[in-house]
Amino acid sequence: MQKNIRREDRETQFDFWSRNPCGAESTLRRKIEQRFRMEPWIPREIERFPSRNARILEVGCGQGMEAFTFCARLDS
Repeated sequence: MQKNIRREDRETQFDFWSRNPCGAESTLRRKIEQRFRMEPWIPREIERFPSRNARILEVGCGQGMEAFTFCARLDS
């Protein structure tokens, strides 16, 4: 965290993002749907990934919506 931000502002930001993580709605399915409505290019990119014999490392700073989608596409 930046040191030049007032403590009251940090707490306000923390509270906001704790109550509203990444524009989240209630269920996991709804969160994924909302995420892809907000960023419609992501599913198209995920479709390009192989569904077998692939090693995928998902590095992100969100709630892992893409990881759920990757896993759903993988062959058992």
